[in-house]
Amino acid sequence: MNTTSGHCLCRMIAFSYDGAPNWTLHLLAGALSDPERARATAHVFAGEQLSWFDTADDLPRYETTRRNAQPIRRGPRK
Repeated sequence: MNTTSGHCLCRMIAFSYDGAPNWTLHLLAGALSDPERARATAHVFAGEQLSWFDTADDLPRYETTRRNAQPIRRGPRK
C-alpha cells in the first residue's frame, strides 16, 4: 500500500491518503474552519497514542483504522 501525506498549501491542512479503492482521508480537526460542527464517532490509530495523552470520551478506539476492524477498547485507558 502506498501512503501519501503532505500539506495543502492553500490552507496548510495536514492530510493522509492511502490510495486504496475504498480510501479514507484523515484531516486534523484544527484544520477545519468550524471544528465545533464536526462530531467524532471514533478514534483511529489508538495503538500509536502517546502514553501520557488520552481523551475523556466513551468513543471506540481502533488500533489503526476502522476498516474491517473491531475496537481495541471504548473510552479512556483504565
